[in-house]
Amino acid sequence: MLLVTCVYKIKPGLRDEFMKIIYNDGILAETLKEKGNLGYSYYYPADNETDVFIMEQWADREVWEAHKVAPHIQKLQGIKEKYLTGFEPGLLGDFSEQK
Repeated sequence: MLLVTCVYKIKPGLRDEFMKIIYNDGILAETLKEKGNLGYSYYYPADNETDVFIMEQWADREVWEAHKVAPHIQKLQGIKEKYLTGFEPGLLGDFSEQK
């Protein structure tokens, strides 16, 4: 299993609007249908009103790489350009060999 995390830095006052678009435009729903997707979750940190923490779980790196070029993720790129002020990459870990 591949675990990927990151933080989206959203423009002040627009986090709820950003997330509403993610849900209403089907971006999350399409991601959850992708081959090899084991989980995709959004979290709001308790200590601020702009960040969105994302945790992705994928069967392996190959399906994650395919996810990054999927049509709905390409659509997400345009949305992020409008709403994000920054991006913080996080953990990228392959836990396939863990017992």
